[in-house]
Amino acid sequence: MRITLFVLMMLLMQLFTFGLGRSLQWLFAHHIGRRGRRALMLAAFAVTDGLIAGLLLELGSGLFRWMAV
Repeated sequence: MRITLFVLMMLLMQLFTFGLGRSLQWLFAHHIGRRGRRALMLAAFAVTDGLIAGLLLELGSGLFRWMAV
């Protein structure tokens, strides 16, 4: 049951990250080009996935402060 809940939360996190990336692309559409949009989406996924990886690898309690932001 815990694994199922964890996988569900990971999938929801990825969905919300995709929504964040699309929103940022829409917001900065006039300021960045095609490569910039791709880099913006990559940065959004890198930050959120990095926070999740740090949490799973137990890199420290300071990571929890960044997840709250």
